[in-house]
Amino acid sequence: MYSHHVTTIAVVLVSYGFERYANFGLVVFMLHDISDIPLDALKLFNLLHLEGPPSMYLSEAAYVILMHIWSYCRLYIFPLYVIYYGVWGSLYLKKSPKGNLYWCKAMELGLPLHQNLVSKGKEEIWKNAYVQDCQCCGALICFGLLCVLQCLHLWWTYLLLRIGYRALVLGENRQEIASQEYFEKDDEDERDTDKKKND
Repeated sequence: MYSHHVTTIAVVLVSYGFERYANFGLVVFMLHDISDIPLDALKLFNLLHLEGPPSMYLSEAAYVILMHIWSYCRLYIFPLYVIYYGVWGSLYLKKSPKGNLYWCKAMELGLPLHQNLVSKGKEEIWKNAYVQDCQCCGALICFGLLCVLQCLHLWWTYLLLRIGYRALVLGENRQEIASQEYFEKDDEDERDTDKKKND
């Protein structure tokens, strides 16, 4: 979980550090916030033991809703529209699916923005923006961080599917599953640390 927070904060900082990447930070926040709502509802229902017929299957319904929203936001929109069309497209593709030029290609061709800056004697601003956003660090750092974030999404999807399988298919106790998923790993780490100290 710590790596997710570090990566997300780094994406946001990079998006604000390089002029044309501010939208990526906003989209990352939006996509995460949308799928966090049913995740938090699921955690709440699980802690309150709202499951099965007496509670109108609130935990089960929250899980199904979570998986649909999670899959759509983090496994479809995020990799396709943010990573591929957003960053990769701006670097290596000429035109978007709608037929518009990506901004790096537009900057390379010197379209109206460039002409406007040249007429005002500020061509250096354009050169710096083009180098930072399209040829150097901005896009590559943003692309790398977004790929790390996508790998974390895939890992969490596996964990969520495993929890769902154990709870819904195998019928295991949901509180036991939660305690095993969240607390046993910490206990194992503590035992390993204690063994190393004793050796």
